[in-house]
Amino acid sequence: MKRILLPTLLCLATLAGCGSDRTGVSDASDKAMEMRIYQVAPEDTGVVVDTLNKLLSVGDKAIGRANSPSPGQIVVLAPASLQGSIGDTLKSIKPIAKAKPDALSVKPLQLNFWNVDAIAGKGADDPALATLGEALQKVHQNLGDVHFRLNSRASGISSLGQTVATTYTSGAGAGAYTGNLRYSLSPKPEGILLNIQLMDSVPQTTGNVTQYTERQFSTAVIIALGQTIVLSDVPVMNTSAKADAEAATKTVRLNIIRVEEVSSK
Repeated sequence: MKRILLPTLLCLATLAGCGSDRTGVSDASDKAMEMRIYQVAPEDTGVVVDTLNKLLSVGDKAIGRANSPSPGQIVVLAPASLQGSIGDTLKSIKPIAKAKPDALSVKPLQLNFWNVDAIAGKGADDPALATLGEALQKVHQNLGDVHFRLNSRASGISSLGQTVATTYTSGAGAGAYTGNLRYSLSPKPEGILLNIQLMDSVPQTTGNVTQYTERQFSTAVIIALGQTIVLSDVPVMNTSAKADAEAATKTVRLNIIRVEEVSSK
């Protein structure tokens, strides 16, 4: 509050001290005194009173004073010529918005991560993806006829501001690979800020040879509790003899996340 009050009220110091140089300008203390009551935010009462009393003191001689009979009310005794400026200044004060205690700050949050392939053509979706129905429906709208297969998933539990690093495994046997997930969650007025980094290996198959290309991805996004977001989609090329042209151009790897409060059950 002081960062706003002091500069705003500083103009009163000039007015209050205009007669203190004794060069022919009449002293403000010689003018008619007037008492007025002003309304301020209750939580700002103390600092406003203290600031006014400092500004109404000129050298060793006070030209007025301020006190408060109750929170939110300020009584000011000062030269009548200053009361208008004091009133206008107090009306112009905009209190600093006080941060409301965030209910999430004491609750652990769980981030769930799914690494999913959208495979060209009609087919049955992996039953392990049943909880992602609405998000996958939107993918359907963008990609057309695809079905979904879960490659891997991971999760982490943390408090706001804490950094989490974890790994996940995709594939099986000789084709298995390890991905890395690192993230943090921070409170923001508009929601929860997710900072996330992924390091994944994407298979690229030519003929009978499959090679894995390392992909790194990082982003920051505002997310609400319970919201599901598709963070990225990466084409997966498969030009093996078993793959048809449709699959070669439309298989897409999706990285999907959701943040929820940890269940107390």
